[in-house]
Amino acid sequence: MDLGAGAIKTDFGEGIPEDAVYQNIEGRYFHNLYSLVYNSTVFQASRENIVWARSGTAGSQRYPLHWGGDSQCTFEALAGTLRGALTIGMSGIPFFSHDIGGFIGNPDDELYIRWAQLGLFSSHSRCHGAGNHTHREPWFYSEEALEIFRFYDKLRYSLMPYIYEQAEACTRTGLPMMRALYLEYPEDRNVWKIDDEYLFGSELLIAPILKPLRKSKVRTLYLPQGIWYDYFTKERIISSGQWISKEVTLKALPIFVKEGAVLRYCSADTTLAHGMGDIIKTEVWK
Repeated sequence: MDLGAGAIKTDFGEGIPEDAVYQNIEGRYFHNLYSLVYNSTVFQASRENIVWARSGTAGSQRYPLHWGGDSQCTFEALAGTLRGALTIGMSGIPFFSHDIGGFIGNPDDELYIRWAQLGLFSSHSRCHGAGNHTHREPWFYSEEALEIFRFYDKLRYSLMPYIYEQAEACTRTGLPMMRALYLEYPEDRNVWKIDDEYLFGSELLIAPILKPLRKSKVRTLYLPQGIWYDYFTKERIISSGQWISKEVTLKALPIFVKEGAVLRYCSADTTLAHGMGDIIKTEVWK
């Protein structure tokens, strides 16, 4: 910390031996609580009051944020990462991230793009992989992959006023940034088992592409009852609670905006070191 680090990634922390000796408690009873104490210690030491934690238990929401651990570089692991995000969100932890591209192995361009689309619409975003020869920076991939990454990265930065506003609401309500549809529409039986799309905050519905294009060029997704707008085409859809299908390309990420949403934009700078800057555009979706 004296050298200038603002925060620390605390890997592991979830495994201690049952016969470990601690003050005033037996190891077998301290097993889950250990991860809480472990991460709170580093959280309190950090200048930014943040910890990038892998382990956690009840109460860990006080020491944000958590990430999904060491995933394989496969589409199956990408889908599992989203399920993990929705699960941890319903367990009281509002901020969750993951390794864009996956951790173990080497993603191809398509998988990297799909993981980046999910990662850039997570509460926090980072590119990370195992070892010194499994690069995750976008410039190590094709020019097309780099351009698609840049497009969604700039979109994220420009939406930072919305993200900040929603994150602040999460700290007050306990609702997660990556939100299972069930949390907003608990009486809609159709959403009870949906684990492949989510609300990013309260106003944006994200339907990541979780299969390679060779398997399907159509994304079927569910729109809860209400009026929704396709973010990119501005198409207005009045949904009674229905499934729709969207043709997808390598660049496509289905995003829908809830009617009545107000989205504010700032300039898409590549750093927030000096804050978000002025609001340059406001969109009212109605």
